[in-house]
Amino acid sequence: MTVGILLAGGIGERVGAGIPKQFIEINEKPICCYPLENMENCMQIDAIEVVCVKEYLEQMQKIVQDSGFKKVKWIVVSNLTMMFERLIGFRFPEALFHNLIDVSFEGHTFKGFAGYDNYLTELYGDYMTLPPEEKHLTHYVTAYRK
Repeated sequence: MTVGILLAGGIGERVGAGIPKQFIEINEKPICCYPLENMENCMQIDAIEVVCVKEYLEQMQKIVQDSGFKKVKWIVVSNLTMMFERLIGFRFPEALFHNLIDVSFEGHTFKGFAGYDNYLTELYGDYMTLPPEEKHLTHYVTAYRK
C-alpha cells in the first residue's frame, strides 16, 4: 500500500494570517485541498494520512468530509515541536524558529525566522553559491489536473 502524507501541522505564524496557511482559501478553497486533490486523483496512492494541529483537527475533518476525499484514512494530531524534531533531527532548538523577521526575496517581503542564515549554512554550507551545473539536482514532480 502506498500512503501519501500531507504535513499540515504548522500553525501559520510566519504567514501572519491569523490561521494556519493550510486553511487560507485560494479560489474559494482551502490550500490543503490542492495537494489532497492531487493525491486523491493519483493512481499510485492508495491511502492518505493528514498530519494536523490538534486545535484545527475538527476543521480538517470537516474539510476532508465536505470535499469527499475518500482516500483520507487517517487524520493524526501533531505539533510544531514534533514536526521540527522529525524534519531536522534535533539539530536546532525550536526557539530558533520563533523570532520572526521580514525577509526580502525577489521584490517581495516574507516572514522568516531571524536565524535563517545560521540554519541554512549549517544544512547546506555556502547556500548562496550555486553548485556547478553538473551537480544541479532536478526535482521530478508528476502532477495531474482534471
